[in-house]
Amino acid sequence: MDCAIEKLPLTGKHTAYLKTDLHDDFLKRLISRLHSLSKPWVIAFEDMKSLQDFGSLDSPQDLCLFPPFDLLPFEQVEGSIPTLKNRMKTLYRLGSFERFNGGILTTIPTLLQKIVDPRLLVTSSLTFKKGGYITGDGRPRYDRESVIQHLTESGYRRVYTVENLGEFSARGFILDFFSLLDDFPTRIEFFDDEVSDVRFFDPQTQLSLPRGVDSTEGCQRQEGERLIPPFRETFFKEENLECFRNRIADLKKRYPNSLFLGTLEQKPDRFPTLGGMLLPTQRALVNLLPKDTVFFYVRLSQALERFRAYEKELFDIYPQAEYKEIYLKYLRVSESALLSRENVTVLTESRGPSLGLGDQAALFADYTVSSDGLAPVKRKSQTSAFLEYPSQIIASSEDLEKGDLIVHEDFGIGRYQGNEVISNYAGTREYLKIEYADQVNIFVPVENLDRVHQYIGDETLVGLTRLKGNGWIRTRNKVREDIEEKVEELIQLYAIRKATTKPPVFGDFELESKFAASFPYVETKPQARSIEDVYHDLAREYPMDRLIFGDAGSGKTEIAMRAAFRMALNGKQTAMLVPTTILSKQHYETFSERFSAYGAKVILINRFVTEKERKLALSMIADGSADVIIGTHSLLSSRIKYKDLGLLIIDEEQKFGVAQKEKIKKKKTEVDVLTLSATPIPRTLYMGFSGVKEMSVVDTLPPGRLPVEVLVAPWEERIVKTAILRELSRGGQVIYVHNRVEDISESLDQVRALVPEANVGLAHGQMKKSIFEQTIREFYEGQIDILVCTTIIESGVDIPNANTLVIDDAQRYGLSQLYQLRGRVGRSDRRAYAYFLYPKLGRLLPESRSRLDAIQTFSGAGSGLQLALRDMEIRGIGNLLGFEQHGNINTVGLHLYREMLDAALVKRGLKEEKKTKEEPEETIRVEIKGFPLNCVLTDLYIASQIERMKIYRKIALSRTSADIEAVELELVDRFGPLEPNARELLLYSRIRILADALGIKSIESLKRSRNVRLAFIDRLALERFEWGSLRGFSNVEGLEVWLFEIDPRHIAQLFEDNVSRRGL
Repeated sequence: MDCAIEKLPLTGKHTAYLKTDLHDDFLKRLISRLHSLSKPWVIAFEDMKSLQDFGSLDSPQDLCLFPPFDLLPFEQVEGSIPTLKNRMKTLYRLGSFERFNGGILTTIPTLLQKIVDPRLLVTSSLTFKKGGYITGDGRPRYDRESVIQHLTESGYRRVYTVENLGEFSARGFILDFFSLLDDFPTRIEFFDDEVSDVRFFDPQTQLSLPRGVDSTEGCQRQEGERLIPPFRETFFKEENLECFRNRIADLKKRYPNSLFLGTLEQKPDRFPTLGGMLLPTQRALVNLLPKDTVFFYVRLSQALERFRAYEKELFDIYPQAEYKEIYLKYLRVSESALLSRENVTVLTESRGPSLGLGDQAALFADYTVSSDGLAPVKRKSQTSAFLEYPSQIIASSEDLEKGDLIVHEDFGIGRYQGNEVISNYAGTREYLKIEYADQVNIFVPVENLDRVHQYIGDETLVGLTRLKGNGWIRTRNKVREDIEEKVEELIQLYAIRKATTKPPVFGDFELESKFAASFPYVETKPQARSIEDVYHDLAREYPMDRLIFGDAGSGKTEIAMRAAFRMALNGKQTAMLVPTTILSKQHYETFSERFSAYGAKVILINRFVTEKERKLALSMIADGSADVIIGTHSLLSSRIKYKDLGLLIIDEEQKFGVAQKEKIKKKKTEVDVLTLSATPIPRTLYMGFSGVKEMSVVDTLPPGRLPVEVLVAPWEERIVKTAILRELSRGGQVIYVHNRVEDISESLDQVRALVPEANVGLAHGQMKKSIFEQTIREFYEGQIDILVCTTIIESGVDIPNANTLVIDDAQRYGLSQLYQLRGRVGRSDRRAYAYFLYPKLGRLLPESRSRLDAIQTFSGAGSGLQLALRDMEIRGIGNLLGFEQHGNINTVGLHLYREMLDAALVKRGLKEEKKTKEEPEETIRVEIKGFPLNCVLTDLYIASQIERMKIYRKIALSRTSADIEAVELELVDRFGPLEPNARELLLYSRIRILADALGIKSIESLKRSRNVRLAFIDRLALERFEWGSLRGFSNVEGLEVWLFEIDPRHIAQLFEDNVSRRGL
């Protein structure tokens, strides 16, 4: 085989007929040879599926990947980030002023696509370095407004807080942007127009990263120089827009009634694949590369045949003539361009059909390529070091919108009416305006924001609180009494469990480190934290009962595997209870692959296991030779006798009845229990919230994962065909869910008629075991393009190449089911799509509409918890933890109910008292009056009200001077030097915190003087207070101290000295 590869000539036109399949091994050896060349080379595969099957390679410096856009030409949606990054990196390599002599992996259709001139892309980038100016495009100096205009024209989207690629933010002298060539967003700080500082920052915390972090991965740069590259392969400059408008005008003359042209004219930025219409000139990649480039085409005739079929399907979806004209004129070149190059070799297995291009390739000798018996190991897809998408915060109080219901702990349920700035005797401050019953408004200062929470509950069952009388106090007391009366019923089982002792389970650092290293991805921060939580629980002397709450695809299974591995190291057995046979089989294969290297035995028990296999499994469980037992409800059978069960893992606990779960737990009261769920039932959710059941939240998607694009619409043939064609054209697979077995064959015929060239499979629970398993196996291995199935694939099935989901009759499903089904896609770094379709002529019930609206609204990382909460709003919160509490929770809202429940549990000694930044120790009630302080963050300093509210909340939750200093550092880092108002706000907050620590309840500055009166909570606090050489006196009877001629800054220092002296 090596001889055959060495004899392949790299000049002229050839066809290499290979008598065996094109193995990865053959291509990798070919690439090894090509690397030695001092000229560019290209290997073009027949389609994206072939390119993906080939896998990634070493030598990233010498090898570029140039995939096609992974969406259809006329779609108004962004492509996947990895696709955009790979394309941009390749274009930058090609456009650099140094000659490109590396290799490119792409597909044959991609070579025919028209693209931007890479040199134009590079010259359109801005450059900058610390101590210099931003330059580019022939201009020696860009001012701030010019940079903003350039970023907008280059495809960046202006936001207030940069969290995702392609975003930028300009706040005063701070400019943030996140380019495709970097792993972290960049923060530029200006002094006038000069770049005074440059640093990377964490998009989750928004804080700067330590110096020395290397984030660049794109192209060669001069010492200290950095780039602001375009985000898109087109530019929205005026000269480009003028060219675009002229082309649209010409098209409109021929197609005056086209709605599409009107939309395109108004919003060209919504069509990323049509950016070429803005460029005066375009060329295809096949024509751009240098003259001596060596081209290898893999299965050219099959590629062109598929490409023509794809284009036929495309014009079935878009039949109007204007689509075809735009496509052929601006998006692709003729297929003859492929063989117009000088150095072309076509690789194919056998003498198949003619190339169909007036075959001009000279025949090359036949070669036999035989396998050396080593199965190549495909690498996991590589992602950039930081592509973790931000979690959606659970009912964030900073995201309040006007009209939302809120709960003030002192006044009750009101309606938020916005923020107002008010100047009075207490100074100038920002207040929340809250409306109560009878149109009574109160104004809550932002420093008390920690006592205001968004209302979570059934809004239809509550009204605004009346401030007259003691109605709210009575309501709170009634709920508190009810909790205290019934909390013993709630936690009886769990109190017994904590009173039960068990041997602590410890790990082996060396073996566990090796096991962790076999995990092919980098753990996310919440994932790593959850693993540590589980290890901590296992090391205790009473049983673990922890809920791992995470989105579908967030990595909950890996957490369970780490726990099971530690159990195996201690000679104890693990039972994993899963809801479906297909999921049990997949878990079995995943566990077996990881555990087998350590001699641990994993067995499977489900309805597809034969009686002989079942008997053998039961004996292995009984004698202890089985370390991990995975199964469905069969694990609950009384026939199973465990030798030493140490851990029970319950996957998707909402699929099982409480009685089933308690049944196995009661078999061994000392067993550790780990529950995995994406949408837990209300009972479990509130147990986790309250702390009765420990809960870890995995609310960050693995690196590179993108939120799923969700469409809710009536069923239409065009929508379904578009979804399927897009996925198949990028080498992916489709899941089509129809949940009625009696007529699922009709759906199967319907899908086959839509895409006759696709391989369509069928799977449901009433099929024969052998046929069902074979179908699932073929889909998993990529032999089936579209799987028409019931909800048997609902739980946990992991097929990373399936990234389009279509559900018909979506109105029939519960929200938890919809969420679980959506989780079957989006398990790779490609953009995933989920279509929830309902009958076109049917009428949706209000509850069905609410569920579909919710699944469309919450689609980001961490959305599972939001959906669980929304589900309770739709269904009613229901029976909480064994007794009816529906009314009580709705009466006071979830947050306050949790606080009351926590207090009751701590009082009974059933929960440790935890203090977190979100749950401060006590509310600070120090009152400050008479100081002319402007304690308002202006919109000139922080333009976004949401961001201002977040800062206000951080200040309100601060309890030490160090907390205030951390807020100050964040403000300077994110928004630039402090404005005077911000300084006064931080000073005001610092004084309140210090005064609270010293036992001072109020501070009042007398009008028209610098005299200050301090009121203390008790005599001890007054007697311990020292004011040194300052003029003043104390009134012991009135618990007061009067100080003369002192300003707020000196008051803060005086308080600081007292706190330090006492060691508080």
